[in-house]
Amino acid sequence: MFNEAENAVPLVQEIVAALNTLQSDNKVKEFEIIIIDDGSTDQTYQNLIELKQQLPPLRVVQHPKNFGQSA
Repeated sequence: MFNEAENAVPLVQEIVAALNTLQSDNKVKEFEIIIIDDGSTDQTYQNLIELKQQLPPLRVVQHPKNFGQSA
């Protein structure tokens, strides 16, 4: 993600909801969500770190600068 402060939390929450549905249908046993903050200059990283407190399967990695989509 790059400068997605407004979208980061709702997106992760939607992903978790979908995975929880699959888990309750016994299609998924466990899951981990890995989000890369690609050097955002807004609150994207901070918002994800706050969300991580509520969602143990969430892993957040922060790049020190924007490396772009292919990195």
